[in-house]
Amino acid sequence: MTKLRENEFTDRQTDFIYNLVRLGNNPTQSARLAGYKDPKQSAFNLVNSAKICNRIQQERLKLFQSDLSIVAV
Repeated sequence: MTKLRENEFTDRQTDFIYNLVRLGNNPTQSARLAGYKDPKQSAFNLVNSAKICNRIQQERLKLFQSDLSIVAV
């Protein structure tokens, strides 16, 4: 198995973040849709990871600045 760099994410992590931020699912549902075997525990671990939390914040900021800014105007 290859080791990921600090700023790299697995496909499942990326899917989790997409499901959470873009689709508006809760963390457990997002983990389930991303394919995690134990979605409840995985969701807990993911949202308590500093690396994942930073990426979630970045993605939310992108969403607010791009997609939702058009709605505000």
